[in-house]
This record gives sequence, structure tokens and C-alpha cells, in this order.
Amino acid sequence: MNKFDSVGDSEINARVHVALGCKGDVVPEYCCDPSFSWPLIEKYRLNIYPSEGPDFMPWIAAKNAITVTDKHPLRAAMILFLMLHDK
Repeated sequence: MNKFDSVGDSEINARVHVALGCKGDVVPEYCCDPSFSWPLIEKYRLNIYPSEGPDFMPWIAAKNAITVTDKHPLRAAMILFLMLHDK
């Protein structure tokens, strides 16, 4: 469990937008649209892979001993991005 579990996609999108230093009212769908999230995944070399076993969330995003699990791989990666930028 992490502090983003109860946060919706729109809030995560907005936080990623701010973390990137972007301004403006139009916030891309980082959690759902790979055309926005994939460049960040590549740039920050975030790892995304499926979990194993029936009791686990289906996707894991990881880097530097930080892991995030979520039902959606891009959302997991964007939460990981935010956690890395909180440090």
C-alpha cells in the first residue's frame, strides 16, 4: 500500500504534470495514454513487468528498490515516477 492508493488518475496526472514543470490547464492522461507516459518511462528507465501469482496486483513498476503495484501498468509507472521525485 502506498500514499497514492486512494488517489484517482486525474490527480496523479496533475501531479506528474506539475513534477515535470508543466503549466497550463490541459493535463495529459499520463495514467492511460502511452504517448504521454512512455517517454517518461524511457527517460527515467522505469521497469514495468507483470506480477506472478493469483493474489498479486497484475503489474509492478520498479526502480532503485522502490516498487509500486497497480492494476494498470502506466498508472503504476506514474506513481513510481512521483515517488522518485518526492525524494
